[in-house]
Amino acid sequence: MTVSGQDRAIDDALAALHEEGCVVLPDVLDHGELREIADRLSGVAESERKDGTAWFSNGNQRVFNLLNRGQGFVDLIDHPVALALVKGVLGADALLSSITANIAQPGNVPQLLHTDQQYVQAPWFHPLTLNVVWMLDDFTPENGGTRYVPRSHVVGAPPLTEEIATVPLVGRAGGIALIDGRVWHGTGVNRLACEARRGIFAYYCAPYLRQQENVHRSLREEVRSGLSAEQQRLLGYDVWQGLGVVDGIPRHWMGTNRRSGPLDATGDLP
Repeated sequence: MTVSGQDRAIDDALAALHEEGCVVLPDVLDHGELREIADRLSGVAESERKDGTAWFSNGNQRVFNLLNRGQGFVDLIDHPVALALVKGVLGADALLSSITANIAQPGNVPQLLHTDQQYVQAPWFHPLTLNVVWMLDDFTPENGGTRYVPRSHVVGAPPLTEEIATVPLVGRAGGIALIDGRVWHGTGVNRLACEARRGIFAYYCAPYLRQQENVHRSLREEVRSGLSAEQQRLLGYDVWQGLGVVDGIPRHWMGTNRRSGPLDATGDLP
């Protein structure tokens, strides 16, 4: 895809997201990238099942804090297509709240309808969070693909009942889906006998919200030291509007109007 074609696809996706609350973009990962990430996730999930550390909810296996599980997962958080979409919704200073995997196992039960920003008091007049769903398998009505209520984001409040008609989020492996943080949604039922549905959920938030994963405590040192400047910013290591300081605002900012930016002059982590 040309640069102009990619820009047009991003603009179209943002327009559709604004109208419907959810949109799918196909073929964001090529075959090699998809295979590498999917195989890595399957290996991590299997290892956790074997060592007894696996975490299950409603019959689905969740894998948390993928930043510690391999460079391929780290690279997803600032993928140029995904990040352009995130910034188009949440602004240039959006943060990564968490990146996790949800593996819908055969025989699971449907997840309760919810929104991703319902810890914020309603009404919501605009999105404060955005989920970028990396589809590592096809998402279908039969294999536990996410179900959602189109245009539910305009309500600006969480659902009060489960008796609401939903539609399946359908897309091919290698694509991404964007879910506005106000949209009513949940994991669907995997009716297949022996096939799991794998998805990675990169969850972004406004820069003044508390992040879901406390990366300052959980991120491994070898991962932390390898982050790019943009990845550092996404994880909240920079100061933003006077928030996120360490022992106060940096002294070399004294006498200036500067209240945002990396904590030292080079942009490296202190």
